[in-house]
Amino acid sequence: MDFNKGDFVGIPVTYTRGAFDDEFLVSFKVNEENFSGFAKRADLQFVDDRTAKLKAKVLDVSEEITLKIFGSFFTTNGIEPFQASWALKNLNQMAA
Repeated sequence: MDFNKGDFVGIPVTYTRGAFDDEFLVSFKVNEENFSGFAKRADLQFVDDRTAKLKAKVLDVSEEITLKIFGSFFTTNGIEPFQASWALKNLNQMAA
């Protein structure tokens, strides 16, 4: 998969229900770094009752893929660079 600035991609996450009907607690791990936070239903594409794809937008493509991850996270402002090798193995295109 080729990544282009402006593309929307899905990050594989696990999820549980949040405090509100349209909110979910999501988490994913990249190498040794854990990410967790809250995402809206509209930003998730559900795979099964525990996993989903979380919407992110490609901001930059270089040696790393920089993403704007939709949601509110505990350890990041939602803008994160990821190794291209990880991105190629784990991200899928997603509708805007």
